[in-house]
Amino acid sequence: MRWANRLLRIALELLAVGILVLVGAAIDSAIRQRYPEGDIGKDSLLSRKQAQLEAAKQFKVFYQFQFADKLKESGITFTHHGLTTSPNTCG
Repeated sequence: MRWANRLLRIALELLAVGILVLVGAAIDSAIRQRYPEGDIGKDSLLSRKQAQLEAAKQFKVFYQFQFADKLKESGITFTHHGLTTSPNTCG
């Protein structure tokens, strides 16, 4: 009887670990990219980049910084949320 209780306990622990692994995998895969699937400007990005780089040669200010999409590495997403106190913060 004692071995049956021990076997049952081990089976329940393995089941709990399995559930935790599945839940963790589901949470990891739930990262959503918050932009539309069909981006109409996507095809023109390279030509626009080249045009901007050419125009930047005329600038006399520091401009050599770039943004990079690191969503896959960081998992960080940003969503704007208005606060209920927003109208009160200006006055």
